[in-house]
Amino acid sequence: MKKINALKAAISAAGCLAIAGCASDGAARTAAQEMRFEYPQDSQHFSENDGAITFSLDVPSGNYDVVIDSDASTVISERIGGIEAAAGIKKEGKSFKVAVCDGVLDLSFSEPAHVKSVRIKAEGGKKPNGKPALFVIGDSTARNTANGAKSWGNCVSEGLVPLPEKFGSFSNNAMAGRDSVQFYNQARLEKVLLDIRPGDYVTVNMGINSRENGEVQSFRTILRDYYIGGIRERGGKPVILLATPDGPYKDDEGNWTNWTSDFDFSANKFKNNRGDGARNGELRKIAEETGCPLIETGQLGEDYLNSLTESDVQAYNKENGTDFRTVLEMVQSWYLDHNHYKEPLGRIIAAYVLSSLSDISETY
Repeated sequence: MKKINALKAAISAAGCLAIAGCASDGAARTAAQEMRFEYPQDSQHFSENDGAITFSLDVPSGNYDVVIDSDASTVISERIGGIEAAAGIKKEGKSFKVAVCDGVLDLSFSEPAHVKSVRIKAEGGKKPNGKPALFVIGDSTARNTANGAKSWGNCVSEGLVPLPEKFGSFSNNAMAGRDSVQFYNQARLEKVLLDIRPGDYVTVNMGINSRENGEVQSFRTILRDYYIGGIRERGGKPVILLATPDGPYKDDEGNWTNWTSDFDFSANKFKNNRGDGARNGELRKIAEETGCPLIETGQLGEDYLNSLTESDVQAYNKENGTDFRTVLEMVQSWYLDHNHYKEPLGRIIAAYVLSSLSDISETY
């Protein structure tokens, strides 16, 4: 209850709240001389199968500048071996950057294509920011404004909840509807890995969506080795966020939906932390395996909602011109459906996440 009271006070002051974790820093990389590989002379790095040419080179995990001399219409980089769904990242143009997480820089050229050469240069070591930047990886529960939603990341981006002084900037890279494989294939993870500097923080929240065939089977491997591992290899500090609390809501006809799982009418209590749902169980295991800090976003949300009283409802009605009779009615109005929520709850979750990160940064 003391933590909940502190959260209420922090929210009323547009502030924050807390949780702890542990760390592992990645080493800054130094620039290497450019390497050039000719085809077919350097045959040990090229292979051809039915007109399709592939290139593969063992390199330290990190970021690389790549220049190709080829007429291929499509070039795909960084397929993940053993995970068929992780089909790789489509590259545009003749020069591009590649974030390597598995120790192998690989390129696949569409067939039929001619390849003359591949030039590679390791990115120079990046210096830390004066204050660490904060990056967000996730889905619509972190970034969404459709149909009146306002996810917690949007509340930070729009200045509705201030960024703690410890952080220098905020970059919300979440995208609605994505699962862990789609986020990888669409270069959304790679963008973060190319942008972060040593000491930057990255929140990782995936698990609500499962649209890509094979994503379920690959979830733990890709989250542990490519998300968490990739961030750390670049000196970043990953923090796992569990899913935001489920929401009891009414359908278009005004009927309660999800109430049997999200609200206990006999006890008059919310029970919407999702438990092991939304891959929360898997994320907890990954956090334990990797020593990664973990924020129990859903549980805190449930605890906060259960701390609300009739006086909170009256105060909310007075401030917003509403006439809710119960806490449940008020909270229901904060949700569009069981996943997506509006600004009032977005501010609460944002305040909690930011203050948790601020506290984590004291020891991580």
